[in-house]
Amino acid sequence: MAVELITVYLTDAEQRIARWIGIQRNESNLKAGVTDARIATDLSSERININGFAAEMAFGKMFNCYPDFAIQIQSGTPDCSLFGVMVDVKCTTCQYGKLLTAVTKTDVLAVDVYALMLVDHPSETTGVPARYRFAGHAHRSLIIQPERIDDLGHGPTYAMEQPTLIRHLAVPAAHRRVTGA
Repeated sequence: MAVELITVYLTDAEQRIARWIGIQRNESNLKAGVTDARIATDLSSERININGFAAEMAFGKMFNCYPDFAIQIQSGTPDCSLFGVMVDVKCTTCQYGKLLTAVTKTDVLAVDVYALMLVDHPSETTGVPARYRFAGHAHRSLIIQPERIDDLGHGPTYAMEQPTLIRHLAVPAAHRRVTGA
């Protein structure tokens, strides 16, 4: 039986902002010589940065918190703070994709929770996906475990299957905002 996931849509304007920030972050990384820590994708660096920031925006819209709009290199910093809980938003274009985080991260204490957003294919008008679904989250103590190490073709990574994720964040209803298309 399929589980209904919380869904949010980015407007065309939000998609354009996400595209711009993603491209700027990619350029900043290239100039600084930062290479992608590819875990399980063959997408371009630019597409990874666009999808990643758009997923952060969608998560923020869904749970009424601002993502970090900064362009500079942000390795190891949380994407947003939700009532004092530091969240690192991960995304995947695979419907049954796993929540992944690199085993090389040494600053995991900066992040409390890892959240997984499922990303649809890019829209034809903006090149950025419009629909995002919240697949769930896990506390760092649940994912950063030796038994969670997997290799999906790009080296070892921590991985959790979607059914093992917690589907709902403990966010007061007054602070949640979910919109339709």
